[in-house]
Amino acid sequence: MKLIHARVTNYRNILDSNPVDIGSSTCLVGKNEAGKTAFLKALEGLNSTDDGFKRYNKIKDYPRRFFSEYDDRHNGEAPVVWTEWSIEDADVDAVEAELGKGSLKERSVKITKFYDKGGTTWSIDIDEKNVLETLAKRFDVSDEERTIFIDGPTTAAAASTLEDLDGRSEGQEGVLQAIGNFRGQNATLKAIDILATCLPKFLYFSHYDRMSGQISISRLRQDKNSSDGISTGDQLFIDFIEYAGTTLEELTDAKMFEELNAKCEAAANRITEKIFEYWSQNQDLEIVVSLSEGKEDDPQPFNEGPVARARVRNNLHRASVPFSERSAGFIWFFSFLVKFSQVSKLDEKFVILLDEPGLTLHGTAQRD
Repeated sequence: MKLIHARVTNYRNILDSNPVDIGSSTCLVGKNEAGKTAFLKALEGLNSTDDGFKRYNKIKDYPRRFFSEYDDRHNGEAPVVWTEWSIEDADVDAVEAELGKGSLKERSVKITKFYDKGGTTWSIDIDEKNVLETLAKRFDVSDEERTIFIDGPTTAAAASTLEDLDGRSEGQEGVLQAIGNFRGQNATLKAIDILATCLPKFLYFSHYDRMSGQISISRLRQDKNSSDGISTGDQLFIDFIEYAGTTLEELTDAKMFEELNAKCEAAANRITEKIFEYWSQNQDLEIVVSLSEGKEDDPQPFNEGPVARARVRNNLHRASVPFSERSAGFIWFFSFLVKFSQVSKLDEKFVILLDEPGLTLHGTAQRD
């Protein structure tokens, strides 16, 4: 499925963005506070790679000046994002494998998401008469036997007719069981369930999403159990360690220096090779990962317990600096590559939403 149009309403400072045409690469340019970030965050909420972003929060995100009029302005929950998608050949094949050739009347689908709803609302045109004809052929139902249910006119109505029928033939029973596998005995819902697995996710990444240069393992454990959760920077550090082929648990469980050193070096080598496939400005850099005990004079929470640190070494100058002291561009690119690499491990399509101050980019990427 490919996104072709998007529209955002009732979200932060956007009352109505009006429809925006989306191509393989789309750029939004505007003044500060024009709504570029709000547009992308609303779009991300349709199907985010972030498992914590399942629904919009109307108390937080609905335009505040109209919040007291919410019930008067909307019949039910307010819509946030409206999208239209083109259905690609592989998606059509997946639907027709279940529902039959010609079951999709149009090769497009509209998907909307509202406040306080984790799910989405789909609009898709399915030829249910065609679906019934397909099922009749699939189960070798005779012309006489099919006249009883073929004019349903829906699969749900046909199922009801067959359920009330005494002495169903083997073919009629097959059709009834097939329809029974549709959600709500509804062919349209079955098509939606199939296409939902083809719907790309949205990876949102902003200028402010940067990996922490060091993390306290003890503090991280506390954050996991707190209501605020793990910060974006710390989560990116965890993603980095996992992408590099190990975990924080493995690093902290290492019993000997050589074992610990080997894990850290392997992690550093792998991520260094990856980043310099793209970063060409300075090929003399390498990433170094270390794990050590915090020292009492270090700032909290890095003054006790195990602390994981990332450093950047310049082999030309034979010196290294803390990760956080490298250029902002390097830190941002590195952090994005870590997140991109983690998401790319999933066998899924996804859309990248890049957000930079004054310039917001939207592009698409698909895992090979």
